Amino acid sequence: MRLLAALIMIAIGAPALAAPRHRPAPPAGPPPFCIERGGPDGPGSTLQDCRYYDYQSCLAAAASRGNCVRNIDAK
Repeated sequence: MRLLAALIMIAIGAPALAAPRHRPAPPAGPPPFCIERGGPDGPGSTLQDCRYYDYQSCLAAAASRGNCVRNIDAK
């Protein structure tokens, strides 16, 4: 009985183990959102941090560092 239970558990878990485990590729092209920080010469006078592919993560990161803006290099 234990052998049968073990074989059933192996059969159920085998497809999950056989599935490939990799991250999806990031979208092509530059990230569409940047964090813009104010500099000594006003807004836009410092480099932008452009590594955000979704607006929500950009907003979360910008909360303490600046404003989330569209990346002008992204389409």
